Amino acid sequence: MDNSIYIRKLEKSDLPRTLKWMNNSDIKKYININKPITEESQKEWFTSLYNSKNPSNVVFAIYLNSNKNHIGNVNLSMIDYDNRNARLAIFIADEDKRGRGYGTVAIEKVLEFGFGKLKLNKVYLKVDVKNLPAVRMYKKIGFKIEGILKKHDYSEDGFIDKYTLGILKSEFEKNQYSRDKVVSRETIPFNKIHIAGNEINNILNSLYSNKISGDGVYTSKCNKLLEEKFGVYKVLLTTSCSISLDMAAILFNIKDGEEVIMPSYSFPSLANSFLMRGAQIRFVDIKEETFNIDEEKIESAINRNTKAIAIVHYAGVSCNMEKIINIAKDHSLLVLEDAAQAINSKYKEKYLGTMGDLGTFSFHETKNIISGEGGALLINNEEYAERAEIIREKGTNRNKFFRGEIDKYTWVDIGSSFLPSEVIASFLYAQLEMLDDITEKRLDIWNYYYMNLEDLEKEGFLKRPVIPKDCSHNGHIFYILLRKNSIRDNLIKYLRNRNISSLFHFLPLHLSPMGQKLGYKKKDLPITENISGKILRLPFYYDLKRKDQDLVVNSIRNFFKNH
Repeated sequence: MDNSIYIRKLEKSDLPRTLKWMNNSDIKKYININKPITEESQKEWFTSLYNSKNPSNVVFAIYLNSNKNHIGNVNLSMIDYDNRNARLAIFIADEDKRGRGYGTVAIEKVLEFGFGKLKLNKVYLKVDVKNLPAVRMYKKIGFKIEGILKKHDYSEDGFIDKYTLGILKSEFEKNQYSRDKVVSRETIPFNKIHIAGNEINNILNSLYSNKISGDGVYTSKCNKLLEEKFGVYKVLLTTSCSISLDMAAILFNIKDGEEVIMPSYSFPSLANSFLMRGAQIRFVDIKEETFNIDEEKIESAINRNTKAIAIVHYAGVSCNMEKIINIAKDHSLLVLEDAAQAINSKYKEKYLGTMGDLGTFSFHETKNIISGEGGALLINNEEYAERAEIIREKGTNRNKFFRGEIDKYTWVDIGSSFLPSEVIASFLYAQLEMLDDITEKRLDIWNYYYMNLEDLEKEGFLKRPVIPKDCSHNGHIFYILLRKNSIRDNLIKYLRNRNISSLFHFLPLHLSPMGQKLGYKKKDLPITENISGKILRLPFYYDLKRKDQDLVVNSIRNFFKNH
């Protein structure tokens, strides 16, 4: 599909759609219009606009896909004739088109027109100080903040403060030249954090509340949102997924010599949590299709010392939970779901992290939903709820005290300080509010990779991810599987030379120095060893642009064409 942006002067044929936008409640608030606009009043405005002898008051229509899809308008109006200064205002009418870079391209095209044809010297605009994505967009174009208008506009939420930003012709031309030069050299990173929108506002609210230690308002909001969204008995926010795993190992009451079954293709945190409780780790090989633990190999690893099965939902794609839960029931074992990568993914319409006795999420900056560092413990078996609170609060029954259930609190169990601060929780809450939107956008990016790499799979150069029919994933990772380790390593270098960052993933735990101390050796888990040497993860983040995805895909094609 052609996703190019076009602009032209507003025409009469654009008026019906523009009129509909102007009377939409969302748009009226967006552009500060407080009364209905009629067809007659709009025609009068349009006539006066184009019958005017002043050519410096122009409204542009923004079109997507070769002039077929009218998605917004840009106004450029003169405010100082002597000095050739103008004011710019833009709105993208379709909500699903906002935040995708269309506005940036449209503004740059309008500025080229203004500074060129209209001989403008400077262009101003105003933006809500809380609208950080917009501020970043304008700064990227070359606008500089020149002041702040206090209590500028009134909305239902009260007065809105707005930044005044300006850009000189010389600065725009300089920045445009610089940006054009950098485009070919700029690295496409593997990951880039995404700001959902309300993070800064939430952080300021937490600071002004005079409480930034753990278990404040925003921690409570995050816990409640997660409980309601995923239907979990109790959720406890923690400082990391690793800490959540540590808590799970304590709650499972692991004793010296008891065994826990898990995949070797994982991050060390999972094994560490149980090793620190005295457990023996029993690694099991993975499936070639999903890189998840092979449920058919679990039972052969069970013995009289086995206490639990700890599984990882790799890349947000579910393990065969039905089979694993049945095995656990048959052998009276506990189940822990490491869903660090799997928030909002499902297995047979059940959310991952909610089917085992306990589950964990990660909010590390590399995940779909982020808070820098952060995690959550999902308690699906209510018998663990009370003790989990105690472990998380330094081994005390402090939470009971705060709820008024006891008149004083004291030390009652082992534990530590596993609470994130309110600053972290306030940031996280802004992300969680946008969970479904973020998932949808990431799936769009994932599907684009999947569709555009199909030909290379058919030609036998690589394999794409496999999503089993009972699974719906969250677009966490897009990887390709190469035929050989050497091809993978050469492709990494090839992409790096073109400023594209790509990464392999987990090194098998059983082959690590620690894994060897536990008695494991090469060839113990052949599929894990084979996969880990051939997997390559491609750049993947919320704000990844189509042109950058195209560059990644075409670079991979060129690699195979020339090798």
